[in-house]
Amino acid sequence: VAILDPDLLKGAPDRVLATCAIDAFTHLFEAYLSRKGNLFSQQNALNGLQLFMQAWPYLNQDDSRGDAAREAMMIASWLGGDSLSSAGWWWRSEQRGFGGDPRYCRRAGGD
Repeated sequence: VAILDPDLLKGAPDRVLATCAIDAFTHLFEAYLSRKGNLFSQQNALNGLQLFMQAWPYLNQDDSRGDAAREAMMIASWLGGDSLSSAGWWWRSEQRGFGGDPRYCRRAGGD
């Protein structure tokens, strides 16, 4: 279950907004370039990249344009995860864990 509520990002520090946005961009870019990708995953990645480019300049604005940008970035982030999953990358990041070191891998059960 994913809860996509852009209001949760209102007032977030610029550093947090930028970090989350760049993470979304990275997932979208990886999914687009994946050799295991397909037309569906690549199109989702492209749609997410377009949303990212439209939203990036306005993320930290405290007006309706900023609200729309945060909503677009949340959708881009979701598309990034969905694209990676469709491109066959989901298991690799789970197995690698933090920094590629399996000692930092967290299992779905939380241990």
